[in-house]
Amino acid sequence: MLVVALPTLAWACFCLSPGQWVGQLDQVPALFAGEVTEAWDDARAARIAVLERWRGAIGSSVLVTAVSMGSCTGTRFRTGQRVIIRAGHPAADGRYQVHECSITTYPVSDPRLRDALRRLAPRAGG
Repeated sequence: MLVVALPTLAWACFCLSPGQWVGQLDQVPALFAGEVTEAWDDARAARIAVLERWRGAIGSSVLVTAVSMGSCTGTRFRTGQRVIIRAGHPAADGRYQVHECSITTYPVSDPRLRDALRRLAPRAGG
């Protein structure tokens, strides 16, 4: 008996590295850093206390919802986690939709991104 197994097509989740964000920062409607103060909905929604903001009319606290994009299954938030978020305009309910490719750790470790953020003249949260 001959058994033939054909490979199935699989897509990997591919994100730009934080250093590769640099060329896109001027096109991002919302760019901010903060700490997760509360997470719910299986950790796919969170309230974030804003620590720094670079782009957008960001208040002292924002609500975000993680969404899946293609093979990227979304992120999960945890209380105390510090993140930088690139986002589009908020939805009608005021929440920002984010995916795992639009989030990185804070403070920034990548020197290219760190330098680009410094040039954007951050405004303190609060």
